[in-house]
Amino acid sequence: MELHLHEVEEASRKLDREISVFRASTLNDVIATFASLSERGIGALYVDDEAFFNLNNPVLAAFALEHRIAASFRGRDAVVAGGLTSYGARPTDNMRQLGVYAGRILKGDKPGDLPIVSPTKFEFVLNLKTARSLGLEVPPTVLALTDEVIE
Repeated sequence: MELHLHEVEEASRKLDREISVFRASTLNDVIATFASLSERGIGALYVDDEAFFNLNNPVLAAFALEHRIAASFRGRDAVVAGGLTSYGARPTDNMRQLGVYAGRILKGDKPGDLPIVSPTKFEFVLNLKTARSLGLEVPPTVLALTDEVIE
């Protein structure tokens, strides 16, 4: 998370925007965080790609909708569950690369000798139903950029 946080902080400075960082490791933390977001009038949320969050994406998406917060995630599953958007590496490409690594290891390559490969294909997913429920109008230019629109 710290790497992504640095990138988000850098982007917020460039855009002259203020960000608030909330950390959660239990569902009680999530409930408290959403209460705080609502109290502070925060209307947008970026959820990082952490194991706890990934396991609870449907819950996070439901809380975001309940509190009328536009939530962006790193994975498509959260958008299917009601999140507004996601942008991240294609999971199928990651799994394919994992299979390539497994095959090479089974053929005798040492794991430490395998190159580190960064994702090259990313996908942008938008939940149009969620956008409408939040009262957001999605410009045609944004729709044209999406890899998948969930209605």
